[in-house]
Amino acid sequence: QRLYGGSVVAYLDRLGFLSPRVSLAHAVWLTPDDIATVARTGAAIAHNPMSNLNLGSGIAPVPAYLRAGIPVGLGTDGYSGGNHAMFEAMRLAAALHTVHTTDYAQWLRPPDVLRLATHGGATVAQLAGGGGALAVGRRADLVILGADSPALTPLNDLVDQLVYCERGAAVETVVVNGEVVVQGGRVATVDEPAILAEARRLAERLTERNRALFAFAREHEAHIHRAYFSAGDA
Repeated sequence: QRLYGGSVVAYLDRLGFLSPRVSLAHAVWLTPDDIATVARTGAAIAHNPMSNLNLGSGIAPVPAYLRAGIPVGLGTDGYSGGNHAMFEAMRLAAALHTVHTTDYAQWLRPPDVLRLATHGGATVAQLAGGGGALAVGRRADLVILGADSPALTPLNDLVDQLVYCERGAAVETVVVNGEVVVQGGRVATVDEPAILAEARRLAERLTERNRALFAFAREHEAHIHRAYFSAGDA
C-alpha cells in the first residue's frame, strides 16, 4: 500500500501490464478486487503449494480463482519448492484447500487438481503448440504408468488414486514432444550418474564462491527480519 498506493495487482493494472500473456506466480495475498482484476485482464496464476508452505507465505485461495474464471496451473517453484515432484504437488493441492471451509463442495477435487497439473500448467506456461492434453494438434507429451503399482492396486478410481496415492514410482515412460525421455522408469536421454557427480562438484564451487554473501546475510539478518515483517503491514 505504501509503495504503490494500493495492491500490487491494482498497480500492474494501472500500468496496463496485466494481459493473457502474463502469468502471476504464487498470488497468495490477492483481495477480492484483485481477483476480479486478474479475471478481467485474462492473466493466469501459477499455484505453488509446497513453496508457499515452506516459506510461510500463506495459502492461495485457488478455488476462488477458479470460480472467477482465472486460468490456474500447478507448479513446484524453485529451490523452496522441495523435490519438484508433481505428484506430491497434486496431493498437497488436493489436501490444502480443505482448511478454509467445511463445505466440501468448495474443495478442490481430484479431477480439478489433475487439470491444474496438466491443462492448467500448459496454459500458464503458454506452451507453443499446446500441451496438457492428448488431442490432435497438441504436443505429444504423455506419461505412462504401470497399473500394477501398489498405489494403483486395486484400481478403484484412477484420478483419485493418481492425486492422493501415487508418488511417481509407477511412472514407466515419459514422452516429451514425441521424444521418449524416460523408459522403463529410467531417464533415457542423459547420463544421470555423470550429472549428479557434476552437481556435487558445482555445489562445492558455489558454496566457496558465495561464502562472502552468506556472511553478509548473517551480518544483516536483523535488517532483513524487519523488512520481512514490515511487508505484512504495508
